[in-house]
Amino acid sequence: MSDPRLSVVERRLAKVKRIVVFASGKGGVGKSSCSATSALLLAHNGYKTGLLDLDFHGASDHIILGMEPGLPSEEGGILPIEGPLGVKFMGIVPFTGNHGVALRGEAITDAILELLAVVVWGELDVLVVDMPPGIGEAILDFSRWVDRIEVVLISTPSILSRQVAQRLAEVLASGGVNTRGYLLNMVRDGNDSATGDGAETKARLLGRIPYLEELEEEIGSPSRIVSSRMSDSLREVLRNLSFELPFQRR
Repeated sequence: MSDPRLSVVERRLAKVKRIVVFASGKGGVGKSSCSATSALLLAHNGYKTGLLDLDFHGASDHIILGMEPGLPSEEGGILPIEGPLGVKFMGIVPFTGNHGVALRGEAITDAILELLAVVVWGELDVLVVDMPPGIGEAILDFSRWVDRIEVVLISTPSILSRQVAQRLAEVLASGGVNTRGYLLNMVRDGNDSATGDGAETKARLLGRIPYLEELEEEIGSPSRIVSSRMSDSLREVLRNLSFELPFQRR
């Protein structure tokens, strides 16, 4: 029997113009930083922006945004929480606080589907989705339920990260998922040109982000984040995704 929530998902997202999903084959590559910073940068430049954190085990977007979200309001469904710069935020944290959640397998699938079915996003120019790392239920189910997603793969120059990103790219391609390209994060001088069977051999390079020691100090300060060197690099990535963003003037 088909889950009745599936028929609701598209209606909940009907007024969302674009859905950009940040995904990675491995953890620790800066996926949440890229997701949250992109959402802030888009909102700062006038886009009606939502941020959906589906990385339940490693939920951290609210920390980057400097939020301590409480229980959300309800009005014909669950309303996303108003975050800094007007970013509409939702994830598992408003319901669990900063406590760990023991979810696996079907429980993760069920929780993601529940969020998609109950959250009322309203009219958005873009919904940024922070996907948990790996080739698992989350990315595979999400791509089945929402067929107009645009995936951005996150990798680092590490041969391990690049090869795992390539495996994820191949799986998504086999399912007909729209993968726009990949982003190379944490690039140190001279270490972004390693050869091998990495994601860059099969997907479009959207941009590079240098290794930034100051990033830790910017977490929780949206005003600093949108004027940071990371935002400077992400502007190129977002412009390559056809978003109109001005160059940062320092």
